[in-house]
Amino acid sequence: MVGLPLLEAAVNQRPDMALLRYHAGMNQLALGNKDAARKELQKLLELAQNQPFSRKEEATKALQGL
Repeated sequence: MVGLPLLEAAVNQRPDMALLRYHAGMNQLALGNKDAARKELQKLLELAQNQPFSRKEEATKALQGL
């Protein structure tokens, strides 16, 4: 996926931004990279405890499916 390197770079610059972690995790999931998706989604849910994030339920379901 062309956008994944850009997302990874953005996550490296802003590792505390839940939205970036969400998109990185969902892209990894779409590519079948389950371990990488799990890592990003777990980190996202940790971050979502301290910041507003509207797709928390969707991320939780995706993580449970791994």
